[in-house]
Amino acid sequence: MCSSAAIYYTQDLIDAISIKYKNQKIASKYPAWHVATHMWTSETLLPFVYFVLTCNPSFRDWENIKRFTALVSKAYHYENPEPNIEKLTQFILWHTEVIYHILQLGPKIKSSQGTPIKHSMDIQLKAPKLSTLAMIVYLFHSDSDSFTANQSTRDILERHVSVTFERDYQLGYPTRQNDQDVYDSLRSKWETKSDEITTTAKDVHWPKCQFPLRSKSEPMLLLNGDIENDMRVKQDPQVSSFIHNWQTHFLETVRFIRNSKPENLGFPPYTLKNFSRGIHLFLQDSLPGSDKFEVTLFAEFIHQDPQDEFFVDFWEKFDASDSGRFLNQQKRRKSRVEVRP
Repeated sequence: MCSSAAIYYTQDLIDAISIKYKNQKIASKYPAWHVATHMWTSETLLPFVYFVLTCNPSFRDWENIKRFTALVSKAYHYENPEPNIEKLTQFILWHTEVIYHILQLGPKIKSSQGTPIKHSMDIQLKAPKLSTLAMIVYLFHSDSDSFTANQSTRDILERHVSVTFERDYQLGYPTRQNDQDVYDSLRSKWETKSDEITTTAKDVHWPKCQFPLRSKSEPMLLLNGDIENDMRVKQDPQVSSFIHNWQTHFLETVRFIRNSKPENLGFPPYTLKNFSRGIHLFLQDSLPGSDKFEVTLFAEFIHQDPQDEFFVDFWEKFDASDSGRFLNQQKRRKSRVEVRP
C-alpha cells in the first residue's frame, strides 16, 4: 500500500513544486521550472514520499510537507545551480531524515495534551537567530500557513539549505568516510529503491478521488488501526471497493507501521514554543567542536527520554535560564513605565 500510494502522491508533490517555480516573478533569482524538471523527477522524489508514508501522516501534515519541500527544493536549486546528482541525492536523503523525525514528534505532542504543561514565559522565538531545525519544528506543528507567510520565514528555509544542510554535507553526510565509492553508491541505492517501489506497486493503482475524504486529520493511507476512523473510511463509496479488494495488504501495512514506530517515550511538559527553543539551545551547545551531523543531534533531542539524567539536567537549566530572563524583562518593563512623564 505504501508503494502504490507513494507513486500517487509523488506526482502531487511534483505538482506542488512546479507551482512554486511557476508562480515566481520573471526576474526571480531562482531557476525556471523548465530547468528544474530535470532535477525534481519522480525517480528522485519517490523514495522520499515512500518513507514519509511509512509514518502514515495526516493530510494536514502532507500539506505542510509539500509546502516545506517545495520551498527548500527551490532554495537547494538556487544554491546548487550546476548538476550534481550525488549531492542532490544526499540532500533528498537528508531532507527525508528531517521530515521523518518531525513526523515522529507529532504523536508525542498530541499525547502531552492531557498532561500539565509548564507555563510559557512568553520568551519570543527569534527567527533570524534560531536554529533552522528548531524553527521548522515550531512552524510545522503550530501553523500550516507560516511556511509562506512572510519573507523572514522563507529566509529561514533558505538558510536551512545554505547553512544547516551544507554543514552536514561538508562533514560527509550520510557517512564521514572519504571513499568516493560510498558517495557513488548512494545514488545507485536510491534509484534501486525507486525501481523497487515502482515494481511492488505495478498491480495496485491507488484510487484517484478527492483526498482527504472528509477531514485533513485523516491518515494518508486511509486506514490507521483506529476503529472509528477505519469503519468510517471503509464505508465511503469513493474507496470502499478498493479497500475491500486489498484488505489483507492494508492490514499488513497498518501492522507494519505500528510495529516500526519507535517507543513513545513521552513529551517534556513544555509548550511547543519552548520545546523548539530547547532544540535550538541543545544544538547551540552541542555543535561547537562536534563531528556529529546536525540532523543526528536533532534526532537525539527529538527522541529523548525525559527521564534520562542528561535531559533532566538540561531542562532544569532551561527553566532557570527562562526564569532569569523573564524577571529581567519584567524589571525593564517596570523601569520604562516609571520613567514616563
